[in-house]
Amino acid sequence: MRMNTHLLHSSQLESHSKRDCSACPIRHNAICSRCQPDELDALDQMKTYRIFEKGEAITHIGENIAYVGTLVSGVAAISKSLEDGRKQILGILLPSDFVGRPGHPVSSYDVVAETPVEMCRFPIASFEKLLNQSPALGPRLLEKPLMNWTQPENGCFYSAGKPHAKNWPRFCI
Repeated sequence: MRMNTHLLHSSQLESHSKRDCSACPIRHNAICSRCQPDELDALDQMKTYRIFEKGEAITHIGENIAYVGTLVSGVAAISKSLEDGRKQILGILLPSDFVGRPGHPVSSYDVVAETPVEMCRFPIASFEKLLNQSPALGPRLLEKPLMNWTQPENGCFYSAGKPHAKNWPRFCI
């Protein structure tokens, strides 16, 4: 299993900012958009912010997931490597999109920052505990459009060995 050590030792990029959730630029589109005040307080207590530089992995396939969270800014790509070495792009994440799957402690895809990305993150164990304590929060998580990233769709491929002109028409957003 690959260890994502830059995530484990990233204190210079992680912030326990006390940014007010009500002033968050994605507040009305993110998972927390329909939280009750007590749920929002619980999320606020456990959140941290993390900056990922362009090209930096947010998570790798097979990696134990320590955090789930929401993109506050930036763009990330979800992908997986194919047996023949090509990379299949499964989707693009934009601000307010959720990263991670509660109940699934191991990542089944790669997520890489395509631009600088800021994430509002929650320790997965604490987030799952909140989901169990607040039954109404789980269904609201599922109301967000979720794509089954474990099932490749549309045959969208990126192959580093091919010129961009050949790759771009096959890249689906």
